[in-house]
Amino acid sequence: MKIDLTGKVDAWEVYQKLEAEYLNPVEQIIRTRLPLFTLEGEAWRGAEAAVDALLREKAKHLSAIQLGARVVWDEQVDRAALYSGSHLCIVDTVDGAAELRRGGTEVTSTLGVFRNDGTCPLAIVSYPFARDRVIDINGLVYRLPSNQEIRSVEDYRLPLRKAKRDITEFDIAERYDPYDETKDKLRSLEKMLVGRRMVVPIGSIAKMALSVTTGPFDIFMSKKRKPEQPHDYRIVQQIIGDAGGVFTDLQGNKPDGHSDIDGIIASSHPENYRRFIDCLRK
Repeated sequence: MKIDLTGKVDAWEVYQKLEAEYLNPVEQIIRTRLPLFTLEGEAWRGAEAAVDALLREKAKHLSAIQLGARVVWDEQVDRAALYSGSHLCIVDTVDGAAELRRGGTEVTSTLGVFRNDGTCPLAIVSYPFARDRVIDINGLVYRLPSNQEIRSVEDYRLPLRKAKRDITEFDIAERYDPYDETKDKLRSLEKMLVGRRMVVPIGSIAKMALSVTTGPFDIFMSKKRKPEQPHDYRIVQQIIGDAGGVFTDLQGNKPDGHSDIDGIIASSHPENYRRFIDCLRK
């Protein structure tokens, strides 16, 4: 199976093959190896290395599934030449490793196929412990169970989120690293009268950001000490945009997909985004 520049390959068939040969095994490894991550010290590091080796061994098969594709690990993304040459398969086997390490389950595994012009025929964010996945196939977004037969994929198509009339109705999810600049940003948000706010200190960025697409949040905002790298946001940016939402950095700029960005603002609807940004800048 090959994703090539002509766009004639059936991305759904590629997904089905990925499911059997990559997604299911990787999700099973993450679920069943979780107890190893609760170990301390040298035992932990040994367990982490063992699990990482298993995950990467599975990911090596991606090149065979998609002939000619270069498999690019999250820490290996060459930002200056991300879309040059042949198409890419960008893999982040565990997003939310710190959450997994402490015994939690708020983790995801992400995969995206990108042509050399930057377009993305297939993006996947899987939830190993929830046993479902959000997939974007040629611009159509679905949430599929991973443990049952799919009779009609259209039954799982995610509906477009609606705009809310006023910011007082907004539900906002936030994630920050604890440092002084964050405290200032939190104070500015506290002045805003919104429906519900939830601050999450740890876990998968992909899962939190996609909450504006899958629900229940209207806005996701993240600010960390270090910039967000392309492997952290590119796949999620694709899915949110194709689902009718908005994804920018904290300055309101649309990321180019191959540069680091300063924080994230994701919204379920362009009108919700506009209202939020207007209030944030007051």
